[in-house]
Amino acid sequence: MSDLFKEKLISVQPTMKNRFIKVFFVLLTILMFVSGIMVHPAFLLAGFGMILLDIWLIPRQSVEYEYSYVNGVLDIDRIFSKQSRKKGASYDLSEAEVIAPVGSDHLSGFKNVKVVDYTSGTPEDEKNAWAFVISSNQERQKVLISPSEDMLKDMRMRAPSRFFTN
Repeated sequence: MSDLFKEKLISVQPTMKNRFIKVFFVLLTILMFVSGIMVHPAFLLAGFGMILLDIWLIPRQSVEYEYSYVNGVLDIDRIFSKQSRKKGASYDLSEAEVIAPVGSDHLSGFKNVKVVDYTSGTPEDEKNAWAFVISSNQERQKVLISPSEDMLKDMRMRAPSRFFTN
């Protein structure tokens, strides 16, 4: 069997929560500086602290997931504002209990399992999303992904007894 290496980049759709966080922290920073000028200079110090918080927090509101699939192992990294990368998770899909499309009857027995979503959150992506159930860190998880066709073919080939298409 030959090695298969595939990558796929998924841009996460910004939510209202992400937009709110950006606007809230920028407005709070401005408020600190205005208060520092009009009320008390100590607020200027808080304003500079807010700038540091903004520099760290606001880029984390723009997220992409990068899937790296190599011979049955799926690595998922988070990329913030197309600049910094953070290692997300690594899953050996040969250890998955079930691999099926989201909404499949084969996943109905796993309703009380922690869900980890690595999809974009768009309606189109949700209808093409797949899920697998796996034990990770002594905890059972249902992981949602949007794999490419090549990834799906390899998953089907490596774990045919756990792979379901309906």
